[in-house]
Amino acid sequence: MSTARLHELGPGRWRLEGELTLDTVAPLAKEGTRLAAAGSDCEIDLGGIDQSSSAAVALLLEWQGQVRRAGGRLLLHNAPDALARIAEFSNVDTLLGLQPA
Repeated sequence: MSTARLHELGPGRWRLEGELTLDTVAPLAKEGTRLAAAGSDCEIDLGGIDQSSSAAVALLLEWQGQVRRAGGRLLLHNAPDALARIAEFSNVDTLLGLQPA
């Protein structure tokens, strides 16, 4: 199992890497407060995700809510096919605004 990590690339820019499964997303949930702290738009590059599950979709929805409540938008780029399919199957792909890789 690979640990999932959120790396800050610069102001408002982040990269999410690793395996996003039920076991690995729980520690990442608290990172939403860092994303929301700026109170502006946040861009996350999802291209570093090796594996994803429905837990990944739940995590992204949680972060999106936190950023939105702080007055910003969460912009997701380079979504792996597997993550995009899970979001589509769950009928939240449009809500998340996933941009494919």
